[in-house]
Amino acid sequence: MAKILVLQGTPAFVASLTQECQAQSIAVLPTDDAESALARLTGDTAVDALVIHSTTENPLTLIQQAHTGAPDVAILLVCTAAQYPSLVRALQFTPGIGTDVQCVESTDPAQLVRLIQAAVQRTQTRRRYHTVLAHISQRVAAVKPPISPVSQHLGRLLEHAPIAAVLINDHGFIVGVNRQTTLLLANNTTANAMRLLGSRLDDWFHSQDRETVMQLLQPPLAERTMSPPFMIAPLGRDGKQRFVELLVAPLSNVTGETGALVFLHDVTLQQALERQKEEFLASAAHDLKTPITTLKSMVQVLQRRLRRADMFTKFAWLETMLAQMDASADRLAAQIHRLLEVTRGKMEETLAFERVPVDLVALATEAVGRFNGGQGNDRLKLETNFTKLVGLWDTARLERTLDNLLSNAIKYSPAGGDIILALQDEETPTGAVAVLMVRDNGIGIPAADLPNVFERFSRAYNVIGQIEGTGIGLADVKQAVLDLGGTVAIASQEGAGTTVTIRLPLTAGNVDTMQAAK
Repeated sequence: MAKILVLQGTPAFVASLTQECQAQSIAVLPTDDAESALARLTGDTAVDALVIHSTTENPLTLIQQAHTGAPDVAILLVCTAAQYPSLVRALQFTPGIGTDVQCVESTDPAQLVRLIQAAVQRTQTRRRYHTVLAHISQRVAAVKPPISPVSQHLGRLLEHAPIAAVLINDHGFIVGVNRQTTLLLANNTTANAMRLLGSRLDDWFHSQDRETVMQLLQPPLAERTMSPPFMIAPLGRDGKQRFVELLVAPLSNVTGETGALVFLHDVTLQQALERQKEEFLASAAHDLKTPITTLKSMVQVLQRRLRRADMFTKFAWLETMLAQMDASADRLAAQIHRLLEVTRGKMEETLAFERVPVDLVALATEAVGRFNGGQGNDRLKLETNFTKLVGLWDTARLERTLDNLLSNAIKYSPAGGDIILALQDEETPTGAVAVLMVRDNGIGIPAADLPNVFERFSRAYNVIGQIEGTGIGLADVKQAVLDLGGTVAIASQEGAGTTVTIRLPLTAGNVDTMQAAK
C-alpha cells in the first residue's frame, strides 16, 4: 500500500482526504509538525508523496528541505484559488525546487486524490529507475571497459562545448550532461545538476511544450534536423523565459543499447528579435491604415464638392483640405521610412525619441479637423479652456496616439453621435499634468474584456467578426504614453460608450506657457 505524508490542513480536510485515499489503497500519515514530517520523509523510504497545505509556516523552505533530504519524493502544495498565482511564481523562482513540486489550487479531496495517485506513481517510477541505474553502474564498474583516446577526446570536447549536450537513453531519461546543460537547465547549481541525471529530458521544459518534446524523443530515436523552438522551465538560466531548439543524434553501442545525444541550442535572443520584428510590422501596418483612410475620405469629399461647386467661388476650403491631405501623406511617408529601416536590419536600434515643445491644443485641433474632413455637422468636438497647452513631448508619438484614439472612437461608434476630445490640466502630488480625454457613445467594451484592452492583439468579443480591427491600437497608445512618462486609463460600459484618459507630465516651465481662453 502506498503511503503519503499530509502536513497541516483543517481536521475536516484531513479526514475527508484520508477517506478518499483509503478507498484507493493509499495510507495517509497526518502530522502538524514540520520537523517530524521531514524526519519521517528522509528516514522512511516507503513514503511515496508529501502533501503540504498552504497554512504551513514557510512552506517553500520546507519544500527545499524535503527535496534535499528525499529528492525522489513528489510534493503537492495545496492552496486556495486566490493563493495559486503567487505561489506558482514563488515556486518558479525558489532555488532547489524542481519540476516534481506541483501547486494545486483545489481542496476537493476527490480531485486531490487523483493528483496524489499520479505523484505516487512518479515517486515509485523514479525509485525504480535509480535502482536499475545503480545495478547497471555496479555492472559497469565490475567490467571496467577500457576508454579509448578517441572517447576521452570526445568527452572533453563535449564538456567544453559552447552548446548544451545531453545524453539520453532510448526512453528519454538523462544519463549524461555537459557544463552548458547545467547552466541552461539547472541554473548551474549543484543540487539541480544532480537532479538532471535520472530525470526525463522533457520534464525540464515548460508544460505547454512538454508533450511535443516527449513525442520528439519517443523510441525508436532517429536523426532529426533542428526542431522548432521550445520553452524551457523557468528553473533554468537566470530564471527567465528561454527558448531552445533540439538536434537529436541517435547513438548505439556494440551491445545493442540505444540512445541519443541531444544538442540544445539557445535561441532566446533570436526569438525576442523575431517577436519585436513581428510586433513592429503589425504596428506599422496598423498605423499606415489610419492616414490612408483619412486621405481617401478627404479625396472623396473633395470629389463630391467639385461636382456641385461653383468653380469661380472661394477656394479657401480647398486649400485647407489639400494641406490636410499633404500632412497625411507626410505621416504616411514617415511610417514607410520607419518600416524600411527595420527591413534593413536596424531592429536592434532604439527608435528615435525626441522631446520638443509641443502645443497639445494645436495638435488636437489639427487632428479633429483632419478626421472631420471639413464637413458640416462634424462629429468630433474639441473641448478645452486653453488656447495653448505646451509640454516637452515627442510629436510623432502624440500624433499616433491621437490618431489611434480618434479612429477607434469613430470605428466603434457605428450608430453616430458626438465624439468629444477634451483637454485640461490637473495638479497631482508629483506636479502638474496635461489631461487628454476621448469620449464616445459607441458600442462600449464588455466588463470581462476591459482588463485586457491594452494587450497587443486583444479584442473584445462584441466586435470580433463584426468590426474590422487588429487589436494593436490601444497597445500602441499605452506604450507611447509610457514612453512619454504618462499614464493611460479606460472606462467603458457595453452599449454606453468608452472614455480613454491620458495624463502627461508638465514641467514648471510648461505650466507658464498655458494660456486660458478669454
